[in-house]
Amino acid sequence: MSERKTLSDLLVAAENAKKEANAAILSDSASKIAKTKEALDTAIKEYNEMAITLDFQTLRANSNPMLAAIEQLDIATIEAKANKDKETGIITYAIEPASKQISLVAFDEFCQREKLTIATDRLWYHKVEKFCLLITYKVMKDLGKDTKKLEETYYIADAAKQIDIGKTPTSNTAILKQLQTIIDGIIFEDDGGKNAYRAISHDAAYIVATMTRRGRESGTVVTPRTNTMHMLVMDVLHRIATDGEYKVEYTTKKQIAKAKEKADKNEIVCTDSGDSWDVNGVSYSKDVFKTSADAIEDFKKDMAR
Repeated sequence: MSERKTLSDLLVAAENAKKEANAAILSDSASKIAKTKEALDTAIKEYNEMAITLDFQTLRANSNPMLAAIEQLDIATIEAKANKDKETGIITYAIEPASKQISLVAFDEFCQREKLTIATDRLWYHKVEKFCLLITYKVMKDLGKDTKKLEETYYIADAAKQIDIGKTPTSNTAILKQLQTIIDGIIFEDDGGKNAYRAISHDAAYIVATMTRRGRESGTVVTPRTNTMHMLVMDVLHRIATDGEYKVEYTTKKQIAKAKEKADKNEIVCTDSGDSWDVNGVSYSKDVFKTSADAIEDFKKDMAR
């Protein structure tokens, strides 16, 4: 019987897979590159899956597993980052630390497999799903769209459709009320008849500010999928549990000055930051700039102004 692998073993395996992937790139063999990259992706996936399982086990052993997960927020993972050599243009991989937000749905299911109930309402995630539908109604109404066919075309589980968390919200106050209903279903500590974990107007404003995005086509708004809303609700819960505050990111004069200084030296570096391209520290949304070349071109225009 083979010995059970540890997280350290899987990290070594990922590092070895990285070395093989980089060697394949240098050999310039398309088949080897594809095969070794797939092996690298698999090694990283196996490491991250174990990291999540181990963290879930630790959180489950806590006296209040749900609160422990909310307070922790993220799990340490790894990723393969592609680095391009400035002189040769050759891309190689490096294993770097990353993080993944805890999925309360996955953690709840993990605990339920051990017959452990950690949420106030076992169907709380359906409330989040219904909330997404109501938000879509709101966005469509705000944009003057006909919502008559939404009920029959919008994908939602039957169980979620039956849940009542109120009518389509028309204000941040209404959104706040529905958000609190969701929170009450996830975690509840009695505080004079009310939940000690109470959302405030800033939480509703955060949901409104982050829940939608521009679509790929002009004049299109993408409403939040359930998975996105779960992440946002987790953000809110973490802020409440840790008495934190929200941050606002914007491009500063200092960032532009630093970016321009590098550009003047013909130093333009573009990295993939997930939803955006980072060009010399300046962010360009992928919804607007489809490729890194598009982002770099616009960066050059910005620097010339």
